[in-house]
Amino acid sequence: MDGPQRLRKPDPAGVRRSRRGTSHYSFTADSTTIQAGQSTTLRWNVSNTANVSISNTSVNTPATTGTVSVSPTQTTTYVLTATGNGATVTESLTITVSISSVSVASVGNGASFAQSFAPGMLMSVFGTGLSSGTPQTVSAAPLPVTSSSGTSVTINGIAAPLLYISATQINLQIPYEVAVGRATLTVTTAGNSGSISFTVQAAGPGIFVDAQNGHVVPYESAAAGSAVEVFVTGTGQVTPSEATGNVPACCTTPEPNLPVTLTVGGVPVIPDQIVYMGIPNWSVGTLQINFIVPSTVARGSQPVVVTIGGVASQQALLNIN
Repeated sequence: MDGPQRLRKPDPAGVRRSRRGTSHYSFTADSTTIQAGQSTTLRWNVSNTANVSISNTSVNTPATTGTVSVSPTQTTTYVLTATGNGATVTESLTITVSISSVSVASVGNGASFAQSFAPGMLMSVFGTGLSSGTPQTVSAAPLPVTSSSGTSVTINGIAAPLLYISATQINLQIPYEVAVGRATLTVTTAGNSGSISFTVQAAGPGIFVDAQNGHVVPYESAAAGSAVEVFVTGTGQVTPSEATGNVPACCTTPEPNLPVTLTVGGVPVIPDQIVYMGIPNWSVGTLQINFIVPSTVARGSQPVVVTIGGVASQQALLNIN
């Protein structure tokens, strides 16, 4: 039965109550369980109040009664806050989103979103119905292979560690154990599943950039002859090996097995100018490269390209002062 069990007779789902010393108020929904892609209407009726707001909506109004249509993509809790007469009343209402199907629309390199994939790489998965729970971000290793809402992903039957999970996007690591060649990714949640196929290469580098302007992060500008760092995923196998879903073992700095080269504005960075390269001790599947910008690089916004095993990354930008 939707709504609190204390209701004595059938009523729209939600909460309705009165308190001594405060006025009557109610916060209900036409339905508290919907299918993904459907909408429901939230309704409120509060007297003697100066303002009503509802979280996860645009409602922020002095109107004591009203409705708002919501279309959550995952199970969402809405909190009504009513203020007036020196008092504040809050009430919550959860809309459960039922996943009837899982659709995996596309996958991409987690840094560049290009169709470039390698063992150990961070990957983004896009679709609908990928999770029935609220979005979850994982901030500690080892990474889980099942989300708090029960979503899991396999690649060629191998469980993939998860970094971010929502109804429309999942960020994960391609297990190092996945072989080069054709691969099938399957997302399973709430008893439903959806799949997509892609090709795994020995390397598929992508440079992490500022999504707003395509510049490298964390430092978008540097002078010729100065040191700068870039972060890359899709390096392929490394030595010493890094466990899937975990940071490097203590006191190790895994490096790509395949040769790595780098250019800035088309000018090669010579090996002596690469001052550090490895997966840092806080990272899962991300390579850090510290290098000296060649002195002959022209000023202005210049492309940075990392090539691993003959496979080039996308062009990321670095502003040369």
